Amino acid sequence: MVPGQPSTDRPDIVARMFKIKLDELMNDIRKKHHFGRTKAVIYTIEFQKRGLPHCHCLVFLHPPDKITIAQKIDQFVSAELPSQENDPVAFEAVRSHMMHGYPKEYCDETFIRRDGWPCYKRSNDGSKVKVGNEDIMLDNRYVVPHNVDLLVKYGCHINVEYCNQGSVIKYLFSYINKGHDRATAVLEGPDRTRSFISMLHNENEIEEYINCRYISVSEACWKLLGFEMQYRSVAKSFFWDSFPFLSEDVAYNQRRLLDNEDLMFSHDELVAFILSLVLERQAKHICGEQLLLLFDRMERLFYQSRHHRCGIDVGSDLADLINIAELIIWDEAPLQHRYSFEAVDRAFRDVCRYYVVGSENKVFGGKVVVLRGDFRQILLVIQHGSRSDVVSSYINKSEGLWNSCHFFCFDNEHAFV
Repeated sequence: MVPGQPSTDRPDIVARMFKIKLDELMNDIRKKHHFGRTKAVIYTIEFQKRGLPHCHCLVFLHPPDKITIAQKIDQFVSAELPSQENDPVAFEAVRSHMMHGYPKEYCDETFIRRDGWPCYKRSNDGSKVKVGNEDIMLDNRYVVPHNVDLLVKYGCHINVEYCNQGSVIKYLFSYINKGHDRATAVLEGPDRTRSFISMLHNENEIEEYINCRYISVSEACWKLLGFEMQYRSVAKSFFWDSFPFLSEDVAYNQRRLLDNEDLMFSHDELVAFILSLVLERQAKHICGEQLLLLFDRMERLFYQSRHHRCGIDVGSDLADLINIAELIIWDEAPLQHRYSFEAVDRAFRDVCRYYVVGSENKVFGGKVVVLRGDFRQILLVIQHGSRSDVVSSYINKSEGLWNSCHFFCFDNEHAFV
């Protein structure tokens, strides 16, 4: 960068530097076991309105390395100012990156509240630091929880929190998977003034509003450079470690759906419910060579290419789940390569023929598959592909499947095939 040039002028460098630091951080956590041996690491990338990237990450540790007592939290998480005399580097890092304007209560020692959230040690020892251009004095109540070693190494804001309660983990999962922020914007000329309420009564949909996503320059650079927005490194046994939390949610939702608080479910029924949810959610991320990434009871990964079928063993839990399914919904279908549909078609025929005679001669093994999406969207992006490669990737080029499709259009402007 040119000396004195603001970071906003070079979002490409901002994206590259953040990715370099993020990769090294994942290396510290996963391979160097900074917090202990990990069973799973999950993160998602978001971008602030001013364009700077940030990461929300969940780290799951092996049982022997889990933090089980409040006193051990202090080894990894601090919410106090370091000693300016004994550790001036850490003191300056906390002053620069880890002070906020929302005070917490002083706390003599770390403990875990009944709701699962921790209260970190914040001593009332008189430690203060000047922050900002106006030299505002802040004490330990304003320190963001952090790990001193990571903070000093990376020299940026890294908020580290402890969580070991089901309700907290569920909240964090929903938070890191909440999706993109959206906005409703009104476009008006210089001579027109109109309220939002009056706009809603306008029947001209294009004129009345634009439901949009704001994409900053840094986010655009991040995606142009091919960096991933979400990351998962999960041990195969992680599914069963998380089963108690998942089964609790599934059972609760099913009781509410059926309006029966006394309803009980067997272990196999809960497994089937959870696997169906995982399958439905993972199907939304199908693209390129990867067809499904599913942590199931067989601890298998399913992949697909134009020359291979999905490896689903007959008699397995997944095969049984496919067999009992009455309806399969494939979301954002127009954005998938036709090879994905053909691979699933072959796999379903192979699996279902052992359950229902003649299924090998029926599309998708005789299953009703709803391909949901807006077929007016742009075509797939085929890397280094010609125009013919892009056109041939669409599902209508798969004659065996396309000729068996039926179209249904709905008021929400999404089409079901």
